[in-house]
Amino acid sequence: MTSLHHLGRGHGTDKWDDNHAFRSESYLHIYEKYLSVFRDRKISFLELGVKTGASLRMWKEYFPHGD
Repeated sequence: MTSLHHLGRGHGTDKWDDNHAFRSESYLHIYEKYLSVFRDRKISFLELGVKTGASLRMWKEYFPHGD
């Protein structure tokens, strides 16, 4: 399975760089740590503040069984 960090870079989201990090971990590494348990489940996911939609495309690929 492709990591969230890899998907984020591929889709052009800004959540992978040093400007979007906490204690040397990118937001995507932190998100994956907590959300990976839901990856193969059917879920509904809401993101607020989508800017250009890059992270929406990333989440759609990361959670393929979502609505």
